[in-house]
Amino acid sequence: MSSEKKRSKIFRFLNLFDIILILLIIIGAAVLFFSRSQSPDAPTAEVNTITYTIEITGLFGDTAELIAPGDSLVDRVKKYDMGTVVDVEFYPTVRQSENRESGGMIDAELSTQNSALLTVSSTCTQTATAITLTGGYVIRVGTAVSVRGPGYHGTGFILSIER
Repeated sequence: MSSEKKRSKIFRFLNLFDIILILLIIIGAAVLFFSRSQSPDAPTAEVNTITYTIEITGLFGDTAELIAPGDSLVDRVKKYDMGTVVDVEFYPTVRQSENRESGGMIDAELSTQNSALLTVSSTCTQTATAITLTGGYVIRVGTAVSVRGPGYHGTGFILSIER
């Protein structure tokens, strides 16, 4: 019985060799992690000013009077800064409807709703894979956006990006 007690005590505690081995593994992992994050091969981000276009649909009533160049836009969900409105163009909202007389689809204007084409300017960082605005918002053509300006908000899509 005494030999079993000695054997169980040996396995309960780590010896000096085990402790040195564990420390070497931790130090090696830390060196590997920090050397990769400071690697000269890592892609560098360029800071540029870009303009992009957002189409916002379904604006009701007098919202068209509230949107003006110089407005600062913010993402409604995560509150990211999205840039400054440079130009605005308004037009009636068009929806596709079924033509029940002749079949097919037709474009129908909605008299109570407007759409807006916002040209937005912002500084960003560009890498080979993404364009990230200085506020932290990643933009891509076709991305659905939900924006808020002073006194208005709307949803739509990013239509184009000019670098």
